[in-house]
Amino acid sequence: MVRNPKFPCGICRKNVTKKGILCNKCNCWIHIKCNDISDSEYEALCNEPDDVPWFCLNCTIDFHENIFPFGSIENETLSNLFGYDKPSVVDSLPSFEITSHLTNLPDLHDYDIDEQLSYNINSSYHTIQELSTSSTSHNDLSFLHMNIRSLSCHFDELLTLLSNLNISFDVVAVSETWDSFQKPLGTNVEIPGYTFFSSKSKSQNGGVGLYIKTSLGPVLKSDLNSDSDKYETVWIEIETSKERNILICCSYRHPSTEIENFTEYIEETLSKPSVVNKQVFILGDFNINLLNYDSHSLTSGFISLLLSKHFIPFIIHPTRVSDHSSTIIDNIFSNVCNFDTQSGNILTQIADHFPQFLIVKRAGIINKTLSYHKHDYSKFDEGNFIADFNNLNLDYLYDDQTDVNEKFNKFLTKLEDVVKKHAPLKKLTKRDIKFRNKPWINSRIQKMMRLRDNILRTIRKKPDSAKCLLYKKLRNRVVIELKESKTNYFHNYFNNNSKNMKLLWSGIKSIINIKNSQVNVVNKLKDSNGNITTDPADMASRFNDFFVNVADSITKKIPRSPKSPLDYLGHENPHSFLLVLQLHLKYQM
Repeated sequence: MVRNPKFPCGICRKNVTKKGILCNKCNCWIHIKCNDISDSEYEALCNEPDDVPWFCLNCTIDFHENIFPFGSIENETLSNLFGYDKPSVVDSLPSFEITSHLTNLPDLHDYDIDEQLSYNINSSYHTIQELSTSSTSHNDLSFLHMNIRSLSCHFDELLTLLSNLNISFDVVAVSETWDSFQKPLGTNVEIPGYTFFSSKSKSQNGGVGLYIKTSLGPVLKSDLNSDSDKYETVWIEIETSKERNILICCSYRHPSTEIENFTEYIEETLSKPSVVNKQVFILGDFNINLLNYDSHSLTSGFISLLLSKHFIPFIIHPTRVSDHSSTIIDNIFSNVCNFDTQSGNILTQIADHFPQFLIVKRAGIINKTLSYHKHDYSKFDEGNFIADFNNLNLDYLYDDQTDVNEKFNKFLTKLEDVVKKHAPLKKLTKRDIKFRNKPWINSRIQKMMRLRDNILRTIRKKPDSAKCLLYKKLRNRVVIELKESKTNYFHNYFNNNSKNMKLLWSGIKSIINIKNSQVNVVNKLKDSNGNITTDPADMASRFNDFFVNVADSITKKIPRSPKSPLDYLGHENPHSFLLVLQLHLKYQM
């Protein structure tokens, strides 16, 4: 194995001038990035004996076409997967078999394995249109995960996707939020009706977040979260009425870090008493390709650990597809296997990963549904409204014997009846509610988005240079129109509410992210003598003593001046009001 060979890569065909590995089947040098191999994995392969064979991704797929999806699909067809129309070849793709790997685990016998396990996972590719026709019941639990590559940049697109789907997801997980300690999120990324939990990254990339419906009563599990610089996790817990509590985790592992460390963290966390016997769902971008299970020992170790803990992957088709590779690096793992499920990838292009979803048909979760209404003024006639209002019998208002509160409530009820007659209440759809929170995404911009996506779909099916140019212009036009519409909306908003301080602050909070401050927990304290204490009560007492006596301590450190403060005053002003008052009081006495 040579560290700096100069031969064309067997996958991308570009010269391998840096780190590469020789495939023992096709005898081609392969870039480690083309084969999704990290630096640490490369070093481990370099230390293996020369007689240990290694096969590249292309040769591995050729050997296992009956197992690995996309093994016999042309690059052009792979590109078509990014379109909104699902290619017919997607339905005929084989799925990643899980049962065959369960049989290889130690301490498992034939009777321990559900032979129908892989068939119980109802996973496939779905277009937005197909998923929009699906619906969830009141007791179902639904999850969505997306590698978003900057939550600030793609937040409006995330809202648009959620609005176009008929499913109101209970959990929306986002990885690679690019929310770091060095550069925190600068915009407001809250979604009404959801509580947002996040974990910042110590590097520029990374970061994870969880949007959980507030009605579920989510609670942050800080003791399970990780503050490693190699991966980020955020955990929350949901109480249920009839079954075990639910734990939900969103995780992101940086691709250049060691898989062993992440596997150890998962094993340690899943073994904690607060996790055992809970219903657990782990969503995220793990940067561990399931398709390498048979050829990569670290991947095999990670999957074997999860399977031994009774966790199975609900995503069994590639989540990231390019012209030269297809990988299953995003997934939703869970130990909940006794319910009917529906899962898969959504064929849409926000980042370079497909979004994943999971719907669990279950009962026992406390989930309150809220309905929203608005008055429909489309057929409102001001003249008829005034005429009906003038015909109201308001004689009771002049009755001195009736309580004023009772009078007002009666008047309000009659007024509401007239308003509802001329502007009836209309129940808002999920799509209306979501777009109502982003009023600058008007109907014109929505039409441009649909047209943009339709052009992209046709390009994926049949590449055309003229249509590519049109798509790029329209894509850029959508971005410009979104910025202009948002700017104009808030410009008018602040002008119209310039004298209303409450609405002004409400507008400011809707734009900027005011929750970036980090709470630093003090776990040890050192006094002036160098003594360290970790007792919370003792630390609180010392903090109290310090701040109570801080004024006296500072006063004692101020040097005494030989001058009087009056020495610094200039000559008296004979016309000063205070001087005149002083003389007046003196002569009065």
